[in-house]
Amino acid sequence: MIKSLLEDLKCEPEIVIAWAVNAKNSLTNTYGFSPHQLVFGTNPRLPGNWGEMSPGTLNHEDMVKIVGDHLNALAIARQKFIEMEASDKLKRALQQRIYPQTNIQYCSGDVVFFKRDNKKFWYGPAIVVGHIANQVLIKHGGYIVRVHPCKVILKEKADIQITSSAENRQVSRKETSKPTKDSRTEPQEEDRCSIDEEDLEVEDFQLPEVEDSASPNTESPTVETEPTERLASEETSSDETSWHRVSEDSTGEKLKLVRGDVIRFRADEPDAWNYGMIDSRTAKTPGGSRNCFNVEQDNIDEPTVIDLSKHQVEKQVIPSQPQDSVLLVQEDSEPVVFTIGIQDPKKIETAKDQELRRLQEFGVYEEVKDVGQSHVSSRWVITTKGEHNQQVKARLVARGFEETCDIKKDSPTVTKKLTLWTSLAHFYVKPPRDIRKRGIIWKLSKPLYGLGDSARRWYVTLREHLKNMNCKISILDKSLFLYYEGNKLQGITVTHVDDLLHCGTTRFKNSVIRSIHNTFKISRNSSGIFTYLGWNVVQSKDVISVDQRSYASAIKPVEISALRSREIESDLTDLEKTEYQKLLGKLLWLSSQSRPDLSFETLLHSTFNKSPKIKHLKSLNKLAKSLDQGPERVCYRKLDIDKGNLQILCFSDASLGNLSKNSARGFLIFLTDGIASNLIAWSSGKVKRVVHSIFAAETLSCTDGTAAAIMIRQLLSEILFKDPTSDTIPIVALTDSKQLYDSIHSPSQCSDKRLALDIAMLQENLRTGEISEIMWIPTTKMLADCLTKKGVPCSSLCAILETGLFSLEDFIRL
Repeated sequence: MIKSLLEDLKCEPEIVIAWAVNAKNSLTNTYGFSPHQLVFGTNPRLPGNWGEMSPGTLNHEDMVKIVGDHLNALAIARQKFIEMEASDKLKRALQQRIYPQTNIQYCSGDVVFFKRDNKKFWYGPAIVVGHIANQVLIKHGGYIVRVHPCKVILKEKADIQITSSAENRQVSRKETSKPTKDSRTEPQEEDRCSIDEEDLEVEDFQLPEVEDSASPNTESPTVETEPTERLASEETSSDETSWHRVSEDSTGEKLKLVRGDVIRFRADEPDAWNYGMIDSRTAKTPGGSRNCFNVEQDNIDEPTVIDLSKHQVEKQVIPSQPQDSVLLVQEDSEPVVFTIGIQDPKKIETAKDQELRRLQEFGVYEEVKDVGQSHVSSRWVITTKGEHNQQVKARLVARGFEETCDIKKDSPTVTKKLTLWTSLAHFYVKPPRDIRKRGIIWKLSKPLYGLGDSARRWYVTLREHLKNMNCKISILDKSLFLYYEGNKLQGITVTHVDDLLHCGTTRFKNSVIRSIHNTFKISRNSSGIFTYLGWNVVQSKDVISVDQRSYASAIKPVEISALRSREIESDLTDLEKTEYQKLLGKLLWLSSQSRPDLSFETLLHSTFNKSPKIKHLKSLNKLAKSLDQGPERVCYRKLDIDKGNLQILCFSDASLGNLSKNSARGFLIFLTDGIASNLIAWSSGKVKRVVHSIFAAETLSCTDGTAAAIMIRQLLSEILFKDPTSDTIPIVALTDSKQLYDSIHSPSQCSDKRLALDIAMLQENLRTGEISEIMWIPTTKMLADCLTKKGVPCSSLCAILETGLFSLEDFIRL
């Protein structure tokens, strides 16, 4: 503005600057206010240019010129500001990306990639649940998201583009052996991110059994092991590593010491070298040296302080080798043992010995010379099992959080990048101090508990075995494997880390399950009555019941003194807050697994998690004491699927503003054959956005519930009919909001413009048949009411869970 004004006006720069600033302060409008208004309360009343004002009161010629220059500068400055602001807005508008329109109609079951706002990569592969107007419902992992069609691409098209792009880059590389700045090929592929009945049995697998996913033809360099005594006696290094003086290098430059550097030091020339690793720089003290460091040494718990001015210090420099991993070094100063339950030292030592023998039997590691390889530390985790905690189990776990390599850790798919990375790099683990040998480190040959990709590599191995047994991987859930003979389902297998749950016919058991027994080492095989993921499972001919009564009975309230309990508005201390969070975590797990009646109470207390008070702890204790008042079990009855009368029922409910500033929403999803009804899913949480009416909250709850019901229906269709796009199983949604029911069945548009899209989605679901019917029921019959409100009786829901019986016709009868 100033530059432009100086070109147009021939007045002093001070005048131009003054009126340019004035124009910006009075004309800039943000949220309806200018800077001048924010400071003075009102905008100034300014005259126009010189031509609009009579200078009759100005008797001096110089004064007339000064006032004229000011008024002209004022008018032109305001004009320039408006021009530049309009130009800036136009420039920003032209920089906005305009998404093209698409006429593609996506169908349920389509495999796609999709892009989110402000993200440079594509998510997927994901599964399309439905396509409504300009919204595509997509299931990605455990979430259902809404994406505009222009940000969705079919996997087949994406693969073609990627293949074409890769071929173009390969041709480009062949044509230009020495690429220059002008000949570089820009990548065309964007990154992908892959952001989840006759006999019922459960298997426990030993994770170290997993084979390395590297190529069998890849030859890895071997490192010969040496006796501990020989390594301990070595004082000078004659291996491939080299040592450089820290005080002065051969080039005359000083070498810096940082955390993780491996060094050797001694006080004087005749002394033996001491080896250690830099932990931190010591604090500078008056009169002390500024070059003092804390050094960690084996078999010494406290760090050793060295002074560069008083010690001979040499830093280890290791040649770059492809087999070395790039992992953060962080060592434990003492053996870390996490124990749960019994603390019998003899049983713990026996359990440790068994774990070490198991690792050696599976060939999980080999002992190699410690020459300063980057590694992760490890620790012992001691747990107990059995009804009276009489069984003690020790597990050696690597500290996977110290990994800095960007590797894929999710199950279920493997990529060439992971396979290539695994074949070129080894993991090194330093064992706990109680089993550590001086100068020895472990090089892993197979995955160890705690590493980020251990579960993934186990899944890949199991997946390949099941595929070889003609098991089909579910399109919608990669942890689900289906076994068919012809078009008839024979068996189902579900994986959860190193646990396997399977059910099916005798033929399935004799072929697939027997093969698994022959291939993998199985530590436990249970059926009929067993424990799985904390559930107590009891199976009979027509009923399977699940409960967590033993887990619930072990949950105890937090002790509070009588004096402290009267200070209900006081904040919890750090110790009390920790106990509050522990108790809440146990109750949240219980409510998510087998006790939907606890869902709202645990949700409510989780909103106080950051700053709980004494009254919140007392309330949580009260909930912990009342656990025996809910359903004893969740009953799953055998359904009649041959008659084709299966039905999915979705109860959805909401409340307004009862979670601080947020509203609660909840839904229950049942699978029924008209007589027996099994609870398949439930959820209690916050409404996704702040709403100002119960109508809006009920609408959003209904959309969440029906979306989950559609996903469950597609999964069941894939299992029963081998067709994930089938809508053979009808979905009936039930709501107690009469306004929502009338709006869905009314031709007039919703007055709330933001809700119009959600209402239109439900109407489209009805029109296309994705939802068969949306029904209104009175609040007294709404089973999901206790998932959104405090103090609502749950007796009806508990009775249905314990018996697995209710008829929809009797239930909705007024």
